[in-house]
Amino acid sequence: MHTPAPPDADRIARLLERHAEIELRPAQLRFERRDWRWLAFLPGSRALYVAQAPEGRAWLARERALLRALAPRLRVAVPQPLADDAFALGLDVRALVPGETMWGLRPEHRARVDAMTRFARALGTLAAELHGALPADALARLAGEPCPERWPPPLAYLRARVPGSLRAPSPRPGAAGRALERRMLAVIDRYERALDDARAADEALVHDDLGSHNLVFEPRSKRLVGVFDFAGAGWRDRHLDFKFLPSYGDALLETALTEYEARAGVRPSRARVRTYHAATAIAYLAWRVDDPVAHDRDSGRDFAGAVTWIEEAVTRALEVEERG
Repeated sequence: MHTPAPPDADRIARLLERHAEIELRPAQLRFERRDWRWLAFLPGSRALYVAQAPEGRAWLARERALLRALAPRLRVAVPQPLADDAFALGLDVRALVPGETMWGLRPEHRARVDAMTRFARALGTLAAELHGALPADALARLAGEPCPERWPPPLAYLRARVPGSLRAPSPRPGAAGRALERRMLAVIDRYERALDDARAADEALVHDDLGSHNLVFEPRSKRLVGVFDFAGAGWRDRHLDFKFLPSYGDALLETALTEYEARAGVRPSRARVRTYHAATAIAYLAWRVDDPVAHDRDSGRDFAGAVTWIEEAVTRALEVEERG
């Protein structure tokens, strides 16, 4: 697979100095590939995104417009687009929300019950505010095109990667693995029905990747203070923004959904949330089929961890009764 070369650091440094008033040495620009764009962290709690292709620049333009529209409408902070002159040249500079990410997933985090309860309520509040922030016509008027990536990815992609995904060496070889694959396909069928059954009333502006990897926390109090990465945001089923919640445990899931219902006036379907969660777990395994090194490096799970997640998520999705 061809890996594109990172941007020319010498050229980028000159352009940043001239058009963004940011002075740094080319060696300070350490680019990391993030899907369809390159990312480099800049001094002063800033970041630089550079699209790999022209369509990526349109996706960044739309995200910048969305961030500006959302900033006054959410209680938590979002990244601030900077240096419009530099963006005209393809350099997307943003001020980051200060804090830390990835809090709430580990057992030692969950032992802090008060902090986790505050997190759950804040997450329910954030989802309610986001889903009511912009009407569909306002979203459609934003400049640029939405990033077409979706998570979970298309149904055909998932179905094509389930057969044989648990082949040896596997934590669940043989008959156990084949049985789990059949249950995974059953969840994908349920996921397809859930997408088809979503009503217009279920649709809202969704972030589409609303998990602790895209949330910012105040380091000491663990208070939720920011959210980022709106590249995949769009007008879709609001339940997609709850697909990671079951990973934090049943108590947090229920607290967050209850808070959301109180603020948004909409009762989320627990069954649909479980279905989307299981489909997401399957999507991660499908990603591992394509690129096991990247999956294990970036997801925080190895093969055994991915299968354990699927077993639990699929079991809960298939057993839960519709109550929402």
